[in-house]
Amino acid sequence: MGRWDVASKAPLPSRLSDASAWRDWINGEDPSHSAPASLPSAPSRVRPPLNAERWHSNAIRIYIARTGRDVVSELQQSYRTATSDSVREIFGTILQALGELELTETEVADAFTSQVPERLALAHKALVASLGDSAAHIPDAKAEAFVDRLIAAVVNSTPLWSDLMASPRGFSSDLLPGVHGASGRILFDSENIPETVRAKWAGQVVFISESEWDKRSLRDGGIFYRVDPVRVWGRFARVHMWLSERVSRATNETPAAYAAGAIYYLMELNGEWVVVARQSWIT
Repeated sequence: MGRWDVASKAPLPSRLSDASAWRDWINGEDPSHSAPASLPSAPSRVRPPLNAERWHSNAIRIYIARTGRDVVSELQQSYRTATSDSVREIFGTILQALGELELTETEVADAFTSQVPERLALAHKALVASLGDSAAHIPDAKAEAFVDRLIAAVVNSTPLWSDLMASPRGFSSDLLPGVHGASGRILFDSENIPETVRAKWAGQVVFISESEWDKRSLRDGGIFYRVDPVRVWGRFARVHMWLSERVSRATNETPAAYAAGAIYYLMELNGEWVVVARQSWIT
């Protein structure tokens, strides 16, 4: 509890509280707290990113049940009447945590093209929620272009989609799931790979089932890629690829295996698909 001494321990903001009071409550830090004299002072205090978690929504729901106060309606009214994107982000973030704000596909698209950070924050959360595993997936005929591009990137290092959110520091959403340098053949799970794509890459990629991969020796190096069905929501698509990696080992050596994955959130813009968000992980 190293941060407990600076925690605000504040009750839920009152009906007349402004956006800054709600931000301080969500962040849970006493705004009057100052750093110890032994620490160097900063020219200006940087606020932490706004992130409403499950415990915030639970606390609000419990408060509503205990007092009968219609906090949700208050937040919705504040969101509707917000006079700036920063204020709208604060109330929108809380409403999203409560499951009480659903942005339309058009609103999300407009936010991404606007490049306004506060609007992007709300749009990103809405997009991830709308393109979950329950979202509709497209038939093979439309999925071919997405899957073919993934395989081309793996086999030939062909660039993936351009990045609408490109950072000035050079971060690229084109990055494939990370690997640890395993040697061996490139293998793809044949499931969710359209037949025309398998035929195109049959000479350069080995297509096997997941059960066949599991039967291979753990010491036989290789990378086994899997592709999830391509999910769609209006002009947005989710392309999810993950991998299992095994490093070549002698029979007397301990097997070494890893896993990684990447999810690309794409938006159709002027007839082209562009990356608007990316999630990745690696073990």
